[in-house]
Amino acid sequence: MSRARMSRKNFYLSLVREGNLICAVMRPDKSIVYSFLIRGKSQALTTSAELSAGTPEHQEFLEVVGPLSPGEKKVFVDIKPAEEEYTPALLEAAISDGSYQKAEMMPEGHLKLFMWNEITNKWMEDIYSANSEHAQVILRVTGPLKVGDVFEFQSNKK
Repeated sequence: MSRARMSRKNFYLSLVREGNLICAVMRPDKSIVYSFLIRGKSQALTTSAELSAGTPEHQEFLEVVGPLSPGEKKVFVDIKPAEEEYTPALLEAAISDGSYQKAEMMPEGHLKLFMWNEITNKWMEDIYSANSEHAQVILRVTGPLKVGDVFEFQSNKK
């Protein structure tokens, strides 16, 4: 097995072992889109990648996560609470100053906050554990949310 091939499989294995793989969806064309966390010192950001059907990466991913059928979604959410340094008070201030544009309720009550990155022209996401103080701060602003609900914050930014 080549070094590159081994390192891809190890990457997928480490995503699973470290609890950073969020979900994987197999599209009707059998391509796979998976979302995962990149953890920093004070928060976690999510990103996603796509694997084309029939590629070695696609097969290696399935070897790690198990079989998927077209249209199937597997969720691997095991979110750890945000680090202590990013306190609930700092999060509340970030929401108030318009740093976040929206919040979404995820399965198991986890909350995802979205901020628009003007440099990359992409959404950046932070995820907070359901029972964390951070989640309580978010829900004080949004009110109760059901799974899949998206709340758009009023922005003070111009």
